[in-house]
Amino acid sequence: MTEETDIAVSPKLQETCTTLYIVYALGAVLQFFDDTMLAGLLALAIAGALANRNRKKFRGTIFESHLRWMNRTLWIGALALTPAAIALTCLLLFTFTDAGTLVRTLTSGNLDAIMAGTQGYLAGNLIRLEVITETTTALPVLWFVRRCWRGYVFARDAMPVDNVTSWS
Repeated sequence: MTEETDIAVSPKLQETCTTLYIVYALGAVLQFFDDTMLAGLLALAIAGALANRNRKKFRGTIFESHLRWMNRTLWIGALALTPAAIALTCLLLFTFTDAGTLVRTLTSGNLDAIMAGTQGYLAGNLIRLEVITETTTALPVLWFVRRCWRGYVFARDAMPVDNVTSWS
């Protein structure tokens, strides 16, 4: 075996790679819950920074594609899916709740009316708010976790990611 082959299947690199996938997936899941959202963002930021920091170490190995896959997962999620989910959430909230009334109340300038209007809106639309926001935020989280799982399986089996530029 050549030295390059030994490096390419290094158990240390493999362990680092699979650990990063776990942290990425954990960060995505933690963001889904209100109480752990900041912890999830922090986990993703740390995993992203570690992935970028290790790029030179992984260069020329079968795990190099994994860091690119992780990086693309983070940026596609942050720059495409999350904004799309937010836009869809806003559209659905304006369509299926009386958000127009809330907006008019919020722009009234009367603090008592704003407080009463906001409380009334939340009380009258709580179930719709929960269903809409949980559904629209679950989709990017599921996509993110699926990509992490797919990459994890490839890394666990010491194989490069087969199509790094794929969105799936």
